[in-house]
Amino acid sequence: MMPAIKTLKGDNYTKIIINNDEPLINFNSDDLKESNNTIFDISCEDQYIILKKKLTQNEKIVGLGEKAYSVLKNRHKFTMYNSDPNGYKRYDDPLYLSIPFLISISENISGIFINSVSKIDIDIGIKEYDKLTIKIYNKSCEIYIFESNNFDDLYKKFTGLIGKTFMPPLWAIKHQISRYSYYPEEEVYSIIDNYKKYIDVSAIYLDIDYMDKFKIFTFDKNKFPDNKRLLDNLHKRDVKLVTIIDPGVKISQDYNVFKNGLGHYIENKNGEIYTSNLWPGNSAMPDFFNQDAIKWWKGEIKHFMKNTDGIWLDMNEPSLFNEFKTIQPDALHNIDNKKIEHRYLHNAYSYFQVKATYEAMKEIKDDVFIVSRSGYAGIEKYAAVWTGDNTSSEDDLKLQISMVVSLNLSGVSVCGCDLGGFMGESSPELISKYYKMALLFPFYRNHKDKFSNDQEIFKLPEFYRDQIVESINKRYELIDYIYSIIYESHLYGFPVIKPLFYYDFNDMNAYYIDDEYIIGNLLYAPQIYGNERQLYIPSGSWLNINNSSIISGNQYIKSDEKYPLYLRKNSMLLIKNKLIVFGKSKMILFKNNKEINIEFDGKELKSSIALDYEVVYF
Repeated sequence: MMPAIKTLKGDNYTKIIINNDEPLINFNSDDLKESNNTIFDISCEDQYIILKKKLTQNEKIVGLGEKAYSVLKNRHKFTMYNSDPNGYKRYDDPLYLSIPFLISISENISGIFINSVSKIDIDIGIKEYDKLTIKIYNKSCEIYIFESNNFDDLYKKFTGLIGKTFMPPLWAIKHQISRYSYYPEEEVYSIIDNYKKYIDVSAIYLDIDYMDKFKIFTFDKNKFPDNKRLLDNLHKRDVKLVTIIDPGVKISQDYNVFKNGLGHYIENKNGEIYTSNLWPGNSAMPDFFNQDAIKWWKGEIKHFMKNTDGIWLDMNEPSLFNEFKTIQPDALHNIDNKKIEHRYLHNAYSYFQVKATYEAMKEIKDDVFIVSRSGYAGIEKYAAVWTGDNTSSEDDLKLQISMVVSLNLSGVSVCGCDLGGFMGESSPELISKYYKMALLFPFYRNHKDKFSNDQEIFKLPEFYRDQIVESINKRYELIDYIYSIIYESHLYGFPVIKPLFYYDFNDMNAYYIDDEYIIGNLLYAPQIYGNERQLYIPSGSWLNINNSSIISGNQYIKSDEKYPLYLRKNSMLLIKNKLIVFGKSKMILFKNNKEINIEFDGKELKSSIALDYEVVYF
């Protein structure tokens, strides 16, 4: 069947509308003029839309958000359907979060964004070797195509459409600790006090066991009898509190949250509340697509915020304990008095939950912090993301680099992984390697399953504890730089964590490096193989931060440095109280909630305010 296709073109992108689509998430559009679709062959089959695009011989495909694969996605198949795999390893798919944005790289760079929150299958040269095939499980959708000759420009265009990252408070990118689960109140203090004998902790997380029988927006008074005292005592220790919230609401007439939410839950075909089993037992699911439900949820969030500093949204794919492992596909949402089946909205459920939570928090405080497990394109406007229940292993060390890079390539800049790995046994040596590997990730949290070994550093042998302390201290030397690069992403939409081919997409070697990454203009090659490793220096000129030597790119070298760090030519780095200037360069520092503009023209360093740093030129 031939679909109705309308192609529009503007300065920043081409937009293809299929079958008069009215998208659930309607991103702002430029002034567009009618044009022609010259990229995709488009057809419809029953309830599907099929898109096909020819792949050239040397075309590289990257992006696609949170996938347990290497950064390069050629010759693989993927599904976009937010799912809880209950722990994962390399090649498990789908995972928690879906961002149907891919980047095609050949002579130039093309970004392709399929704005559909239904299930999507993507085949990159498997069934047909020279074809990219996209199957959308809906009768209509819209597609955005971005063209550029460099990544910075591409991301200005892409995030100009979907939105740029929120700006997290500084404490939220420092060293954080979590466990499934820390309780009671005295144990929380003990954990923090023991950590602080060795190293800073900026925040502690409470998993589901803090709740009264797992009912959201409650505290178990046997474990935490005085919420205000808990928060006050943590603040006296200079530690923030982040509490977990799941979407499911226990069905009970003795539970005010449930009663207040009546009329705001997803329904089944009979018009009754759709129910499923979750941690508290039989539960109802808020309908985050309904404006009245959103208003109710916001009220619950604002009331709860007196108990916490940040919110951790989990199980929001949503993950349920039933045969579907999520909401039944034919369950009904109420959108503007229209009943729409969940199957057509699934990947946006967490997006609208996070959006409502962020907006509620923003109404009562400035330093909003949310970390979410699930999401959709544009989630970066409201929350950080972590990569879910990773499995402790040597392979996962490299996998997490690829996943965080790919999330950044898909617009999600503030993200990270569970340090040490969430599931499975982690040796002290492996835990130390995680701290090294993720050294410059925006989100830096140690988190572990209750059924696995302890990962608190004060419980580890001294040798490995000292290694971890050293890594955290190294991160803190660079914390102002990390925060400033996040601020740059907040302003311009650039990725924070970048692949090695970011600045030269013609550097073919760089596509196959999965154990290094770039933050801003700083290349980092984690020392995770022992005392020495081989690393790749991409094209260009790079300054070794450890010994001040200058290295030409496009070569492999060996390093026995603990933290191999290299600064790209014509850029700046702030490390401790030293500003390193490597050629003509500009930088925006963000410190004490103030923007500092610095520029070196080759002769004179100019700054918008007086600098209190030692300046070193190369």
